[in-house]
Amino acid sequence: MTSIRKTFLTMLAVCLGLGLGAADAEAQPCPMVVLADTTLAGDLICQPGYSGPAVDIQASGVTFDGGGFKIIVGNDGSGYGVQTFNVDDVVVQNVHIEFARIGVFFSNANNLTVKDSLITSVPPTPAYVTRVTRGFQGGGSNGVTISNTTVNAQESPLSVSTMSGAVFEDSVFHSIGWYSILINFNDATLARNTFSSDAVYGVQVTGSRNTINANTFGPYSDIGL
Repeated sequence: MTSIRKTFLTMLAVCLGLGLGAADAEAQPCPMVVLADTTLAGDLICQPGYSGPAVDIQASGVTFDGGGFKIIVGNDGSGYGVQTFNVDDVVVQNVHIEFARIGVFFSNANNLTVKDSLITSVPPTPAYVTRVTRGFQGGGSNGVTISNTTVNAQESPLSVSTMSGAVFEDSVFHSIGWYSILINFNDATLARNTFSSDAVYGVQVTGSRNTINANTFGPYSDIGL
C-alpha cells in the first residue's frame, strides 16, 4: 500500500469516525527494548513471522504502560507479548496483548506486578491458530502480583511454578481448552478472582500455605478446584 493511499484511507477513516484495523497497521521491528519508564503511543505490531518478545524489559525498577493499545506479535501467535528476564521490581500495566503464544513471560523477575490489562485470544479463529496459548508463563520469581487483569487463553491463562509469595487478585482467568489455572508454589494468595474453563479441569494448585479466598470457580466440564 503506497503512503499516499494509506494517508487517504486514514483520513477517510477519521472523517467517517472509523479506525484502521490491525491488519491495516504498519508492522514494526521487534523487540521494543525497555530500559526506562515507557508508555506506548500506539499499537505495537511486530513483523510477520517474528517469534520473540514484542516488548523486552531489560532494566529493574521500571514501569511499562501499554496505554491501552494493542500488542500483536507477528500476526501468527508465535511470540511473547511482554518478557521480563532477570529484572526485579517491574510494573506492567494497561497492556492489551493479542496474537501471542505467551502473553507475559517472566523468569527470575522478583516483585513483578501486572495490572489493569487484557490478554486475549481473538475469535473467530481455529484452535491453536492466532490464539494466545498461555496468558502468563514463568517461574523462579517471588512476590509476583497480578491484579485487575483478564486472560482468555487457548491452554492455561496462568501456568507458573517454583515461586513464593505471589498474589493473584480481582482478575478473570478463562481457558478455552485446558486448565483455567495451573500453579505450583508456596505462600500464594488467590483472592476475588473468577476461574473458568471450557475444558475438563478448572484449577490445579500444588504447594503449601496458599490462601484461597472469595474466588468464583466454574463452570467446568468436570473438576473444579
